[in-house]
Amino acid sequence: TQGEHETTYTSVDSYRHIEGCGKCEYTEYVEHETTYTSVDSYRHVIGCGRCQYTEYVEHNNNCMTVSTTQHRYTCRDCGFSRSEAHTPQYTEYSDQEHTVRCSGCGYTVYEDHDIYIAEVYNHVYTIKCRGCTYEISCNCDREYEADGDMGHYVECMDGCFSEFESHTYELTGAYNSSGHEIECIYCYYSEYVDHDLYMYSAAYEDYVVKCYDCNYTVECWESPEYGEYSNEEHWIGCPCGCYSFYEPHTPGSYTDIDEPSHEVVCADCGDTYYEEHNYGSCYYTTSANYHYYECVDCGYTYAEQHLYRSEIETGNLFSHIIECTICGFDSTEAHTWVSAGLGYRCTVCGMLSDAIPGIMSLPNPELEAYLASLSGEELEEFIASLPEDQVAHVTALLPSDDEHLTE
Repeated sequence: TQGEHETTYTSVDSYRHIEGCGKCEYTEYVEHETTYTSVDSYRHVIGCGRCQYTEYVEHNNNCMTVSTTQHRYTCRDCGFSRSEAHTPQYTEYSDQEHTVRCSGCGYTVYEDHDIYIAEVYNHVYTIKCRGCTYEISCNCDREYEADGDMGHYVECMDGCFSEFESHTYELTGAYNSSGHEIECIYCYYSEYVDHDLYMYSAAYEDYVVKCYDCNYTVECWESPEYGEYSNEEHWIGCPCGCYSFYEPHTPGSYTDIDEPSHEVVCADCGDTYYEEHNYGSCYYTTSANYHYYECVDCGYTYAEQHLYRSEIETGNLFSHIIECTICGFDSTEAHTWVSAGLGYRCTVCGMLSDAIPGIMSLPNPELEAYLASLSGEELEEFIASLPEDQVAHVTALLPSDDEHLTE
């Protein structure tokens, strides 16, 4: 009798599946009945309405402009849409404006250059645009208009540019007890600013204070006073009022030394303040465990454990050399053996051996020859790295007059 197939579906690839019958031998390749399910802003799942085929793919987007600031991506397959801001690309168009085109939707506008003064050298102005590659060098006549102490407006007489810039000051040579005069070399705006004072020389009844910038100098016989202390500076002033300014502390002695700082006593004002240690490069001694850092100011030191790595130096069956990756100190260390296939492997340096060297066997001329080849320091390091139950046995193989035997 005839009857309907008991249809089965088996996915073959991203385009087809096999329709078969659970009772007869009927098979046929047919295209998927494609479905789309959005997953996130960038992907959807392509599936088949009949078989188990699924695949993650990127959206098949169409991009359309929706405003002067945004465009919208819409997937042609699943319908998912998202909006985002335009991605501008600039193209130089003329001396006054450039083209701004969105790389996504193609939205295009023209806008004026956003110019700025990139460099001034020998009165030649280099003008650039913040958006595109527009650039000119202007050596034309210019007009300047001061706008207080903040800067001035500069305008090219031929219309190349008009821009605001900060003043460029130089000393005029004029000064008084309160300050000295500075003047802009372009717009000639001028003002008096405070002296930048410092103690030029200090001796009993002969104190000379000068300005770093101008020629102002004051001499006084009275000893200065100090106050208004902070962790970086102090106030210094003359009792008669002829000068006053702030200056950095002068480090004198160091006290209360600990990690991570020390207390400093200022040699001038006597105030104390804390600062972190100023460590130089690390150094090492004969210690197999630590290297040291020393503060170049107060002399404080602290110890840090070596950070060893295997120095691939495995020329014998008894030891390898390990080196600190920070300070370079190297140490001789006995191998640490573990079973590895038909032999043994050192877990530190990777050396292979058919058998573990017989350190505990007697007589042991190979071990005795190895011990004799070591320097005093290397011998100490090797014995210190041995398991406790092997130390006495190895030291017994040393000559009775060996200077390390007592340890």
